[in-house]
Amino acid sequence: MKRLIVIGVAAMLAVGCTKGYVPGQQDDRAQEVEVRFNAEANFSVNYTRATADTYNGVIGAINSVEGWEFAPDEVAFDGLVGNATTSQAISTTPEKVVVATGPYTFVSCAVSGAGKVALDGSSVALVGGQQTADNDVVWCATQATVTAQEGKPFGVQFDYGHVFSAVRFELNAEGKNAEALMAETTLNGVSNLNLALDGVLNIQNGVISNAQNTLGKDETIKWATNYLVLPGESQPGELSVSYRGVEFKGTLPAKSFLPGQRTVVSITLNTADITCSATIKEWEVVEEKVTLE
Repeated sequence: MKRLIVIGVAAMLAVGCTKGYVPGQQDDRAQEVEVRFNAEANFSVNYTRATADTYNGVIGAINSVEGWEFAPDEVAFDGLVGNATTSQAISTTPEKVVVATGPYTFVSCAVSGAGKVALDGSSVALVGGQQTADNDVVWCATQATVTAQEGKPFGVQFDYGHVFSAVRFELNAEGKNAEALMAETTLNGVSNLNLALDGVLNIQNGVISNAQNTLGKDETIKWATNYLVLPGESQPGELSVSYRGVEFKGTLPAKSFLPGQRTVVSITLNTADITCSATIKEWEVVEEKVTLE
């Protein structure tokens, strides 16, 4: 997981800032502090050319007693650039967040592309499948105790991670006949991996629920294409490849699909069989091999 730090300023909120406070009464809590979310953004999102560099997101804060101090639908940001090498400013709504000093859990969720995070209370729908420029989702949570320092806002740093895992199928063809080989080889399908594509992310705790729609069930799997899947343990999956009308079948062993990792299944055609190796890349490298006959 690479570091993505958000430089931003969020808007004055009455919510949480004066909870339980009665005008004219002594407030024994420490003073209120402006909070800014800042640092550098060098979070790599280029694990595929189709992925957008820009993310739009939301920020929320939770206190241990009353839950949301301010909810994600109150503070949004846009224009966050993934591969920035220097600090960057992002526009936020509202302009400033002010909270009482004390401990908080700050959470954030962002989605790639031109869209916005579609909130349903504290949840966000996850839509996987073939990766596009606008369906990569990142999330983070950080605990911080807000303290007052005269004349200075309090800074909160976010470390984002991809919510999805990814898988990609590639034909390993080399030599002068490579193009012809690829043109005559068809990836018929993938089944029984039991990798869900869609679900619901709870922004408060990062837990994914309601997993559904498995890879390979309702879509044609294409060569050299990234598919976003929910993290989890796969089952042994069946792969089917045809070369010049001859079908080859085999099994991809069960394995763990972790957030932010892309599993590249590389298939090599030999005279007798098809060799398949699975390589995991951090959006580094673990290998597995399997032979399809």
